[in-house]
Amino acid sequence: MSRIPARLKLGEEGTLTAELLPRAGMGVGAVRFANRLVSWQRSAYSTASSSHADPWLNAFSGGLITTCGLRNVGAPSEGHGLHGRFALTPTETARVDRPASDVWSVSAELNDDMLHCSRTVVVDCARGFVEILDAVRNDGVLPEPAPLLYHVNFGGDLLGISTCVRLQSRGYEARDTASNLECGHWSAPSSVGASHEVVLEHQSVDGEEGVTVMNYEAGIRAHVQWTGLHRLHQWIDFQPGWGVMAIEPANCSLLGRRVDRESGRLPTLAPREVRWTSVRVTMEVI
Repeated sequence: MSRIPARLKLGEEGTLTAELLPRAGMGVGAVRFANRLVSWQRSAYSTASSSHADPWLNAFSGGLITTCGLRNVGAPSEGHGLHGRFALTPTETARVDRPASDVWSVSAELNDDMLHCSRTVVVDCARGFVEILDAVRNDGVLPEPAPLLYHVNFGGDLLGISTCVRLQSRGYEARDTASNLECGHWSAPSSVGASHEVVLEHQSVDGEEGVTVMNYEAGIRAHVQWTGLHRLHQWIDFQPGWGVMAIEPANCSLLGRRVDRESGRLPTLAPREVRWTSVRVTMEVI
């Protein structure tokens, strides 16, 4: 791992900069747009005060996009830990290209048992977006569960008192009783209390239309779009040391693969089958 850099910083200062994380599944770390911090970064307080023994949660330091999967998403299940190993796995290879003066493209490969992911990350300063494109292939001889979730984490200058969330859905469902008490505040995340996290799933959200997060006081807007995924979760946590809201396109629940299997909704890849997914975050000044 010593030969793999911890971070790749791409982009143009004052326009759009993004840190990529080759040792963490080529996730997207800190992102700044127009000199404003868009991504959420976990505070030293929440890290030091965490009593969790789970390796994923202890390693979760924030950044704009963290990938969950490929063996499990959500609660530990069937011998697989919280959110799987994707974000804990270093990429095997990485190549940086520059197809235009203000565009960077990074290609990487990652293996998770029988599942292989070919990933491309694009940072486009001219059009103000960061995008992940994944092709996940089952190299085994048997069908393999392959849940996937993109954890798009907003904080910094984008998340404040005036922040609002806009999306079109047919309703929502809280993950648990605590979330149910305040999930009605999903469109105004700062109004959620600081005593517990709120997690919910929105129903029938179109990935092309996506989700818009706006902060008029900061003068910035972010638009999240995705392909190849049919479910959408949202996480809000204003407990001390956190202050984060995540938009989470996925193909699964947050309850672990056993629950999805029992409900007949466990995402599975046949031998040699390839699944293409993507997520894009476009930012603009308002």
